[in-house]
Amino acid sequence: AYTVMAPEDLVTPIATRNWEGFRLGAQDAWYLCMLEGLVAQAQQREIDAGEAKAWLAQVRDLVPISSEVQEVSREEYSNYPVVSTMADRLSGADLEDVRRTTARHIVALREALGGD
Repeated sequence: AYTVMAPEDLVTPIATRNWEGFRLGAQDAWYLCMLEGLVAQAQQREIDAGEAKAWLAQVRDLVPISSEVQEVSREEYSNYPVVSTMADRLSGADLEDVRRTTARHIVALREALGGD
């Protein structure tokens, strides 16, 4: 089994829900990076990627900037600043919509680029 130790004592494993949030966040970032790469490829080949590019800008506006994260982390580190800030901004349904919309753009651009 794999676990991550809590920053408070570096002994106690973090809660499963926190680990799952970390895993999902890493996966979300991976898919957003994939979409960015596909947008760049589409632009190089002069394939319209305007909707996907606008979607990426919209998602960027949801993510807290460094100063916001630092402000939350000064309050209490154990709140996991990025997760706490994002949870205040988005419901679970909102996050699912972000994932679904990102996936739709990935599929559409891969098809437009002639990929699988």
